[in-house]
Amino acid sequence: MEIVNIVKLRQQRIWRLPAVINFTLGSMGAGYYVLTTLEAVLAGVAAAGGHGTMDGVIAAACILAGFFALTFEAGNPLKSYLTILNVRHSWMSRELLFALLFFGLVGLNAIVPHPLIRGGAALMAFLFIVSQAFIVYKSRAVLTWNVWPILPLFVFSGWSSGYGLLLCLRNTEAARPPMILVGGTLLFLCLGVFLYYLFAFRKADADFDLATRCLRTPRSLATGLGVGLVGPLVLLLAAGGIAEPFSRSLVVVAGGCTMLGTWWRNRDLITKAGYFRRIQIEL
Repeated sequence: MEIVNIVKLRQQRIWRLPAVINFTLGSMGAGYYVLTTLEAVLAGVAAAGGHGTMDGVIAAACILAGFFALTFEAGNPLKSYLTILNVRHSWMSRELLFALLFFGLVGLNAIVPHPLIRGGAALMAFLFIVSQAFIVYKSRAVLTWNVWPILPLFVFSGWSSGYGLLLCLRNTEAARPPMILVGGTLLFLCLGVFLYYLFAFRKADADFDLATRCLRTPRSLATGLGVGLVGPLVLLLAAGGIAEPFSRSLVVVAGGCTMLGTWWRNRDLITKAGYFRRIQIEL
């Protein structure tokens, strides 16, 4: 009996940098809006107009920028409107639907500020992140994406990059206790390392191990985890011990590192660790 490879294990070349930009910017904007809404609820100002409107504009701009980048990879961008017609079966259609609903609710909240409207927009933003995770997970032909740890890992990417954007945009405000920032970053550090371990060090077959080997290199660990997770925690700890305005500058750098680390992780997952399944037959 002989085993013949019909399709060899090979790296996918369909999704490249435009897809990475979409996954990174889109989930960052959505994650930012979810976190700022939670921040407003905890502060008791969920119905306030100011930040709700501006946060919505920032988040919507990030999502739109991600979609725009994706047009450079689409076969015929003029027909992209057809995507919305397959909501029952396609997570790409659901991604677009949740984005459109988010834009509408953000616009409505700008006209008629209300906690329920903002909460609805935050829910659509969260579902947008989830839909992006399922787009990757449902790519059944790609061996390394069609495993369950990819779902929480991509949802985490949206939250962590949104948190990085929050650090950059909120640090100019009056006194925010440094330990809150440090505690939040420590939480993201532990969660991020755990989810990355579940995926990159997953014990599967030889093909999966070969495809994900690039995620276990010193470079990938140093950029995705070191710069993106450990670096921000170190910077925020340092910021708590020095005077302004230097401490605020370190907070901005910490936020930038968080977003940069998310970009590197997404790029490695999409462009380097994405391998089509091997298909074999027995003769």
